[in-house]
Amino acid sequence: MLTPSEINEVADLITRIFRNLETELVSSVVRRLTKGKAPSSENAWQFMKLSEVGALRRDLFSGVLRQYRIAEKDLETLVEEALSLSADADIEAIKKGLEKTSSDAEQAERMRGSDTFKRYVDNAVRTCKDRLNLTGTRAVEASERAYREAVNKAFLRVHTGTATLSDAVKEAVGEIGRSGIGIVERQGSLYTTYSRPDGRVIRYSLDSAVRRDVVTTLNKTAGDLTMESCGELGVDLVETSWHLGARHVKNPPNPWSNHDEWQGRVFSLSGKSDKYPDFYKSTGYGEVDGLCGINCRHSFSPYFEEVGGSSHEKFPTETENERHYKEQQTQRAYERRIRALKREQIAYRAGGFDKEAREAQGRLNAVSARYEKFLKDTNRTPIESLTQVGGYHRIYKDVPASQALASTKLGVLDAGYKIKDAGMEQVEIFMKSNSVEYRPVEELKKAETSEESVAVLGGLDGTKGSCSSLALAYAGRHNGLDVIDYRGGKSCECLSTNINIERIATAADVNGQVVKAYNDFSAVHQLVKMMQDGKEYYLATGRHAAIVRNNGGVFEYLEMQDKPERNGYHRLSDKVLSERFKCKKSHTTCGYKYICSNFLIDIENLKDNNDFRKLLGYINTATDRQVKGEGGSVR
Repeated sequence: MLTPSEINEVADLITRIFRNLETELVSSVVRRLTKGKAPSSENAWQFMKLSEVGALRRDLFSGVLRQYRIAEKDLETLVEEALSLSADADIEAIKKGLEKTSSDAEQAERMRGSDTFKRYVDNAVRTCKDRLNLTGTRAVEASERAYREAVNKAFLRVHTGTATLSDAVKEAVGEIGRSGIGIVERQGSLYTTYSRPDGRVIRYSLDSAVRRDVVTTLNKTAGDLTMESCGELGVDLVETSWHLGARHVKNPPNPWSNHDEWQGRVFSLSGKSDKYPDFYKSTGYGEVDGLCGINCRHSFSPYFEEVGGSSHEKFPTETENERHYKEQQTQRAYERRIRALKREQIAYRAGGFDKEAREAQGRLNAVSARYEKFLKDTNRTPIESLTQVGGYHRIYKDVPASQALASTKLGVLDAGYKIKDAGMEQVEIFMKSNSVEYRPVEELKKAETSEESVAVLGGLDGTKGSCSSLALAYAGRHNGLDVIDYRGGKSCECLSTNINIERIATAADVNGQVVKAYNDFSAVHQLVKMMQDGKEYYLATGRHAAIVRNNGGVFEYLEMQDKPERNGYHRLSDKVLSERFKCKKSHTTCGYKYICSNFLIDIENLKDNNDFRKLLGYINTATDRQVKGEGGSVR
């Protein structure tokens, strides 16, 4: 089973990317609508704008593809980790129950990592990818339709004399911003539509549709895994989870439509129990409005009477749950209104209507004040992710000053910190699983100076960005190992991800430091204080990694991805951190503040480290296969 917080964590990460996409689509439509000098007549203007639909479509597909690739890259890992948590929880519950019943508890343990589990994970990933891909395509269709409608409405207003062209366009921009972009699943609608059994049609915006698809796919797959485990081990009883604010509708169309009536209770899968009700008939498992159905965050887990522990006695009263549900719906309405006003400001700004953007800010301030009062009166907790709009922070500051100041505080990891599956051997497993070629690393015939190593390694980068693996190759040569880089591909990709850099930095016998912070500059300032005079280190921060050193109190970084005459050590300043390392004072790229990791590794400490030497074999590249030089660039 998955908890609501585990489900929300995955959904938030994917939804954040598509919020950024929605902002990009809105901005693209508005810019295309407002660009260019207006012709002498409204007819000419309409013709000119409609003739630009093809160019707009290309811009839209480019934006969708870029964001989809970001989501696709993380989706498989997120889904697998979430379902692993679910399977682990089920296995532990079954083990505990089997131990109490004097059965073979190891049966449950043997289910970990089974082919069945892998099949369910693969199916869930495939389903999510298919849905996100379809959502992206339909988002382009909806954006194009919104553009056409805006052009035609503006034309009609001008043609009928009810507005000037400037005012008509301005009104269209505001409407696009407020409405946002949804996906077309039904003629005449810019939103995903879902007809409930009671006949009511629910419309979803782009980010809501993505969240719905991820939550539903993930939770249903976790439920199917639980069913598989129970069936394989002969478990008949399950207990549903519960939470405040469970779904409650008037005149429910089905016995299971009100989730507050079956949450937190024990059921029989077979329906043959005299004590517990039938699972399927009571919860509607498999139905769109039942357990693990559309947007349902309830789950269920194996239950053993011998263990006990049913949670239904902890329940709030029906009145308490209904009050919480109504307050929750009011809060969601406030959050939707806040997002709409933020989108409106972004749209006005993209169209060059600064006065209207400031007016929208005033309306946002008024709604935000009412929202905060509502939260205070009801003692509810704000959910920051549900008031965020991608790109909003790049235009307006939307957090209190106290929170902005708090964002500069560092979170330095404890010395004993270890991520799950830490160590360089895990990086090696990644390399092997991706069929990365291994070329053993030999020792250098003689020691090299820094300049000699740069001369061998350096050059304009022809890969997607080998800064991290290149710096590690330098660390190898510094310690007497004959290794060169610029291989690119999966080798480069592996060593550019934070999780693998963290595995190296926190591996046993490695002197590495990890600082997690909102502010990259503050993190680097903290890290350089740890650098000893005359020593070289590997530094990864922002979007770049490089060798750095403390040269008599002057901090410098080693450039190796430029032309030979420009490679070498240069002064490391805040300007360099901003321009070369792409450091930021606050990470809000998708409209959501988040903490980033920053790493410092003592490269001298890597000498005689067999795991590091083995890792370099997956970097080591044949001279004639290096992707560098002519045609490359500084990355």
